Amino acid sequence: MLREQRLEVVLRAVVTVRSSEDPLLRRALADAVPGDEAFVAALRAFVDLCAGQGTDGEAAAVALDAVDPSDVDALALARAVAGWARAAWPAVARVHRDPLQDAAADPRPLGRRMRRPLELLLIEAALGCSRLDLAAEFAAECDPDDPVGFDGPDDPVRALLRCILARVRLFGGGVVAAEAFARAAERTPGLPPLMHAFAAACVALVDSNADQRAAMREALRELATVDAPPTHLLVSGIHVIGAYAANAQNDVRTAARFVLRAGVDARLSNLRVVDRALCGEILVRAALDDRDLDAARAWHEELSVLVDHPIADTVMDRIASRIAHAEGDDARAAALAERSVARAIDRRRVVEATEGEILAARARIAAGEVAESVRRLTAVVEASEGAGRDVVRAMAARELRRTGRRLPPDRRRAWNGLSDREREVAVLLARGDSNADIAAALFISPHTVRGHVSRILFAFGTPTRAGVASALAGTGDPAGAAPPSGTAALTPRQRQVAELVASGASNREIATLLGIGEFTVEKHVGAILQRWDIASRAAIGAILLRDGPPDGTVASSS
Repeated sequence: MLREQRLEVVLRAVVTVRSSEDPLLRRALADAVPGDEAFVAALRAFVDLCAGQGTDGEAAAVALDAVDPSDVDALALARAVAGWARAAWPAVARVHRDPLQDAAADPRPLGRRMRRPLELLLIEAALGCSRLDLAAEFAAECDPDDPVGFDGPDDPVRALLRCILARVRLFGGGVVAAEAFARAAERTPGLPPLMHAFAAACVALVDSNADQRAAMREALRELATVDAPPTHLLVSGIHVIGAYAANAQNDVRTAARFVLRAGVDARLSNLRVVDRALCGEILVRAALDDRDLDAARAWHEELSVLVDHPIADTVMDRIASRIAHAEGDDARAAALAERSVARAIDRRRVVEATEGEILAARARIAAGEVAESVRRLTAVVEASEGAGRDVVRAMAARELRRTGRRLPPDRRRAWNGLSDREREVAVLLARGDSNADIAAALFISPHTVRGHVSRILFAFGTPTRAGVASALAGTGDPAGAAPPSGTAALTPRQRQVAELVASGASNREIATLLGIGEFTVEKHVGAILQRWDIASRAAIGAILLRDGPPDGTVASSS
């Protein structure tokens, strides 16, 4: 059997969760022809790792040591498998150098037939080691549509590669690119059931980070029906990713249930190091949400072997921060969260840095540093939303809720980014009501109305109330915001003035644009208000943009 055929059989066995006793798989792992011994040894170590065996990494290290350095493909495979082993065991690897870093630094091209499958293994190994920089480097030129190296467009191994690329993009903060890969994987026809569930889990994770809650919840209900032993990496991965999706939406109970389905024991020893830490953090969160500090400490103790581990230290800092906060030591909680952020940024772990910022803000708020928390959370939210990770806004808002402070509205969403109360105010504002009128209609104070108005103006990116009316009319009037049309006709000059008012221009700007006096503009605006029986410039914009000038125009009288 040729090398590429052996690798193809092994990867296909992974996506179908095939037993190690499968005849074809056993043949692929049988004694190799001279010169291929190290290659086949690396494949055997990989199969053992996927099946939850050989987690001390000894076989992977031996295979790497035995490879002829001039054999580029065999060396790449051995390096990838050694990387997988590092991701799977909490002890420091026996390998003398960093195998993934060595693979990235090796300029020699991989064989054409084996390039994509080997890239798949290298990328996933880098993800498992939380080396997002290397994962992105390996993925940079990896094209899952390349026909060479896969068995047609519906090859389930190609779907696995797309899932891996989706997670690289997502963990790097790029939700839009991640969604394209994940959905393409899920749509692959004829996927084996567990591979389809894995792709669906990746889609759910993307939906969760994009704050698409309904779609995520529906996917998680399906994933909860997966009934297979979590001893295989693909099966445990389904439950782990489901846990991450629920956790991002603050559904900690559901996330904890997925975690407990993923693990085979209290130490979650069958999971990779980074997943053990992240899933352990979910269990600690669940315990703290139930005010069970003793249970949280117990879970923390189970994970103690991972403290200061380079793959897990950012997460372990966050776990310790959560417990310190629960114990009332907010200074220590903030310091631990800050250290987690610094480590995550240094290692380009964008999502983890965000998680750390949220925890740091929680501790600072408890210590009375509200203004600084608002400033930093606003920056984190803006950066995350720029990458499509909309869920961060909800995470930050939860921390600020106890302070009475709020984040600035999301300008990208305008009307949809407003609260229910702000929408009520926006409707009345667009109809021309004064602040006093709005306060009386909604039984709130004028001071509260002013706060709502400033947020509404910010959300629509306009300095004037007329701009809000224009924006609402331009979006199809989502809440009947625009007032009914007037009945009186306008002169051509009044129509020009009304159109400029609708654009948000001031009287001085209108005067300059039309070459008339500012006092004349005021007269025209007053005449328009009187003809249409309305009370504000905002209402002019709403009527004009919704219906056009009522009853056309009449001869000029300017």
